[in-house]
Amino acid sequence: GTAVKSVSVLVGDSVTLHSGVSELQRDDVIRWRFEHQNTPVAEINRKAGIFNTFDGPDGRFRHRLQLEYWTGSLTIRNILTKHSGLYEIGIRSGSSSYTTHKSFNVTVS
Repeated sequence: GTAVKSVSVLVGDSVTLHSGVSELQRDDVIRWRFEHQNTPVAEINRKAGIFNTFDGPDGRFRHRLQLEYWTGSLTIRNILTKHSGLYEIGIRSGSSSYTTHKSFNVTVS
């Protein structure tokens, strides 16, 4: 079981969800998901040259996501109530192919 960290934020503010990694290794793969959606909202795979944020299926994250290159932490800018929900990061260590998960329950008021 993964502990879920609760994060409260006010509409219009920015919030950073920390990966907990001090520095990604070349073989690491990071994926951020929102509300268990299949498509990630952010992804880093250095080996494959992937460093992307996505708008989400309904476009709700357009121009709002900022991904930290070295750590994989995710910042949501100018947050709205529709961005409330569960965010999960999966960090797959290339050396062990073991995936670590961290979850954040974001409440916007």
